[in-house]
Amino acid sequence: MKLQRFRARVIIVLILVSSVPLILFAAVIYQRESRLVRKRALSHLETIVTQNALMVEGFRSERIQDLNFLATATARLSTKTARGYFEAMKRERDIYRGFFITAPGGTVLLETHGLGLSGKNLAGLKWFDSLKTGRPFMGHIDFSGAREKYD
Repeated sequence: MKLQRFRARVIIVLILVSSVPLILFAAVIYQRESRLVRKRALSHLETIVTQNALMVEGFRSERIQDLNFLATATARLSTKTARGYFEAMKRERDIYRGFFITAPGGTVLLETHGLGLSGKNLAGLKWFDSLKTGRPFMGHIDFSGAREKYD
C-alpha cells in the first residue's frame, strides 16, 4: 500500500516537473507569435491608411482639376452658357451640390441649384478671405447627417 502511494506521488511529481519546461516553452512561443501577429496587423492597417490617403488625395486632385477647368472655361462665357457648364459638371460627377461665381469683392454673381447665395456678399468669411490670398482653406467636414444616411 505504501509502495503504491509512493509510486503515485513519484509519478505526479515527475509529470509536474516535466510539464514546467513545456509550459515555459509554450509561453515563449505565445509571446513571439503574439508579437508577430500584432506586427502584421499594424503593417496591414498602415497599408490600408496609406491606400486611403492616396485615394482621398486623388479624389481631391480630380476635384481641383474640375474646378480649374470650370473656372477657365466659364471666365469669358455668358451667364447662361456658364450655368450650362456647371449643370453638366454636376450631372456628370454627381458629387457637387452646386456652384457659384463671385466678384472679387465677394458678391455672388451666378449660382446653380438653388443654393440661396445669389446677390449675397461672402467677403469676410474665413474660407473666402483665405481663397483670395491664394492659400487653400482647410475647414471641417460636417458628418452630423451621415450616420442616418448611410447606416
